[in-house]
Amino acid sequence: MNFSDIKQLHSEADRLQTFEHWPLASAVNPQRLAKAGFYYIGPSDRVRCVFCYGILKSWLPNDDPETEHRTHFPDCPFLQGREVGNVPMPTWQAARPRSLVRMESIRFPAYDEIGTRLESVSRLPRSVLQDRQVIAEAGFFYTGFGDSVKCFSCGGALRNWQKDDDPWIEHARWFPRCPYVRQQKGNEFVDDIEANFRNAVSGMSLPQSPQREHPIPGPNSQIDVQSLMEAVMRDQEEKGGSGSASQARPAPSGTHWDPEDRIICKICMEREVEVTFQPCGHLVCCEECTHHIQDCPVCRRAIRSTVRTYLA
Repeated sequence: MNFSDIKQLHSEADRLQTFEHWPLASAVNPQRLAKAGFYYIGPSDRVRCVFCYGILKSWLPNDDPETEHRTHFPDCPFLQGREVGNVPMPTWQAARPRSLVRMESIRFPAYDEIGTRLESVSRLPRSVLQDRQVIAEAGFFYTGFGDSVKCFSCGGALRNWQKDDDPWIEHARWFPRCPYVRQQKGNEFVDDIEANFRNAVSGMSLPQSPQREHPIPGPNSQIDVQSLMEAVMRDQEEKGGSGSASQARPAPSGTHWDPEDRIICKICMEREVEVTFQPCGHLVCCEECTHHIQDCPVCRRAIRSTVRTYLA
């Protein structure tokens, strides 16, 4: 980001924006650097104080910017409390800073700017009652299918919005490893939601279908591709239906699984499976077909989110 006048960087908010490509976001918090008077100049991890012009680099995890500033530049007028024209960041703006996710970790960089995401989610169906501004701030853009949205950073998708769903909470619940939601809301916020969700799920007693004799692997089990697909095929054969284009193909004879066989989407029977449904954990569809279904075709549970999955 270019600043024609160095005095612009007397603003803490403007200093924070210079850290858009900061390489150590997980080690040294850019907000604390900006608050301590620093702005990013590069290359690598070099920063400069806008008030004393001191430069620091070679940051280590958990270094405190203000402490390092005082150690190396004790005569800085900003640290001595003099009137230097510093403009602190307003509380509301500090609570929701601009995205500082490293560019190489972003799945959909075209939606990095909140304005672009907001324009996108404005096209969501009216049945979605959530505030469009909040959805965009939470990192989501509209996919163009139903009420499905995706995070620009982690690529996680959410759908089937309920009236009381909070975009930030749902983001943290289903995609707790997303770097954007952790930077924006903090690790404590995400970890608390993840822990509460895990406790709630562990206390649930999920009904088992009396007709199913061959259980489908769940989300917490290690995915063995052969056993998973054989179980899916058995499940679909039990449901019957002759002449249907979506009917399961016959399972391979014997116990040998031909490595040449593709793992086929069980809806279109053409593309490979590539999306895992949450919360059930089933992997049976390609990404395109998931846009046209609301429930998992295996267990019939509502699909709340999807995760792009790559099979080795």
